[in-house]
Amino acid sequence: MNNSQRLAELIKGIDGSYLTEAEKNNAIVSAERSETMIEVAFYAYKSVKKGLVKVKNALVPSIQPRKHQA
Repeated sequence: MNNSQRLAELIKGIDGSYLTEAEKNNAIVSAERSETMIEVAFYAYKSVKKGLVKVKNALVPSIQPRKHQA
């Protein structure tokens, strides 16, 4: 079960009486932009890792275990 909330939802839930509406909106937009950048970086990392694993598996010959005779 994933109990995580988006940053924008957390920001909307705080007491922002000391902030102007523009400052609160700016914080929400900034949080959403940061989350998007992190998601893009994460998926790029996963994609590169998957590609490198495929290349490694193609270059390294499969090693089959030897059967020992008793």
